[in-house]
Amino acid sequence: MSGSTTSPWTAAAQSAARYAQGPVFLAGDAAHRFPPAGATGVSAAIRDVHNPAWKIAAVVHGHGGQNLLDSYAAEREPVGRRNADETGTAWTRIFSGMAPGPDAHSWHLIFDCVLPTSMTRALAFLHPSN
Repeated sequence: MSGSTTSPWTAAAQSAARYAQGPVFLAGDAAHRFPPAGATGVSAAIRDVHNPAWKIAAVVHGHGGQNLLDSYAAEREPVGRRNADETGTAWTRIFSGMAPGPDAHSWHLIFDCVLPTSMTRALAFLHPSN
């Protein structure tokens, strides 16, 4: 019996109904899934984690209370929903042959300028010339 399974990857634009309940906080992929169309996944995850981290530290050091912790969901849930909506729409438009949206020039900059430059730098870092 194999301990692993495989399934095809599918783009999904989803956001959890709640990002917090009691002492439990959802962040990153536990809270949302975005297609890579907007490159928002990692930055959203970092912000998701940073938000409760400083709040928990403040509470531990006596500089905040339950209201501060409760603000996490109110601040991050709308961002997750917006990112899911926007990246889902962009993904659909890209693969239906439509322009990504009203600011197609931005997409040109991302796909034709930023990504190749970033990849070149990453490859140079990983494989430096002698």
